[in-house]
Amino acid sequence: MLHVVTVLLGTVPMLANVMALCIFVIQIFAVVGVQLWAGQLRNRCFLGEDIPTKYNVSLSPYYMTEYEEKLPFICSRDGKSGMQHCQDVPPFHNNGTTCSLAAHQYSSAVNGVVSTGAGASVNACVNWNIFYNVCRPGDHNPYMGAISFDNFAYSWITIFQVVTLEGWAEIMFYTMDAYSWWSVVFFVFVT
Repeated sequence: MLHVVTVLLGTVPMLANVMALCIFVIQIFAVVGVQLWAGQLRNRCFLGEDIPTKYNVSLSPYYMTEYEEKLPFICSRDGKSGMQHCQDVPPFHNNGTTCSLAAHQYSSAVNGVVSTGAGASVNACVNWNIFYNVCRPGDHNPYMGAISFDNFAYSWITIFQVVTLEGWAEIMFYTMDAYSWWSVVFFVFVT
């Protein structure tokens, strides 16, 4: 028994060396992450006009998917070659119907029925999502702010999460959406 304890205590310096190396590598990647993606994961598609006031409707200030912040729509700002842009926002859905009307038809679509002009009527709704056309930083990062490259501490936590392979694919896709598909190279090196 004494021999086992002695062997285990003898491995502590070696484990400390491995731990120090891991911390050093995570710090290097965290610094690179801050330099590349500081503020990028906050990008959301905001309303380009004052639509809620103009048409007296209640809309979110920025586009949210049906899963809201659990699966955010992160856009790429002008000048970046990210994978998602505000023109990629899917059409608005209302009660299972894909909306296709323009906003100027809103007054006739309030009751959900629009005249086609030939005496017939169709169920329709206004596609409000086309007005989410301005990509700019919002207030929140994904996962209630837990995934972030905005500062060194959050970047360190995010890189640690990637190293542990817990949710690393989502983080990679978020950075690809906001910045560039070249982000995959960074995550290949980290993992």
